[in-house]
Amino acid sequence: METPIILPVCITIDVSASMENGSIQALNACLPDLKAMMLDEPLVAELTRVGIVIFNDQADQAVPLTDLTEVEMPQLQAVGGTSYKAGLEETRTFLEQSVRRLGANAQYYTPIVFFLSDGQPLDSESEWGPAAGALRTGKYHANVVCFGFDQADPEVLCKIGRTFLFREANPVLAVKEVFKTLIGTINTTSMSAREASGPKGIVFPEDILQNADLFMEMDVQGV
Repeated sequence: METPIILPVCITIDVSASMENGSIQALNACLPDLKAMMLDEPLVAELTRVGIVIFNDQADQAVPLTDLTEVEMPQLQAVGGTSYKAGLEETRTFLEQSVRRLGANAQYYTPIVFFLSDGQPLDSESEWGPAAGALRTGKYHANVVCFGFDQADPEVLCKIGRTFLFREANPVLAVKEVFKTLIGTINTTSMSAREASGPKGIVFPEDILQNADLFMEMDVQGV
């Protein structure tokens, strides 16, 4: 049986104190939906490996790059400030460590990073800017997609990656829309990659992004 080419996905989540407005509770409620999608779509689970990085003043790896059907989702807490530098640097470290663990003969698509934030960084662009550039242009050339909601600054996020805003007045509803899009994107991208004749890129649900350019470069690489 042919070994599938793995699609590494990192979800980097702002868990700073500003999320304590119902957003963190909504995130905790939505995270199990990722696992449910994997259980419902075994072909997606076969191809996709997902990990979670969380950040506030500092950053940590909350879920290793794994088949989500095999792990429990964490319960996140909102506390501290917002350091984009910490989140971006930890995401790069996470990808470098995780892709190596796929094995010497593993093949994988260009990693996708979903960067979720509800506010603005407390650190300056001179601090987080180089970290964002290193994530996109480093060894794995990650595709970075930012999902901003509540008080997130689109001008800042656009300097990190391709950016989509969710401007629901209620941040809880915004979080739900973010995860609806995120889960749909993982699903459709994984299914697309399974098809030899299909597009090799990030495929966003058309009901959310009807007029968007749907594809980003996603090369096959080896460890």
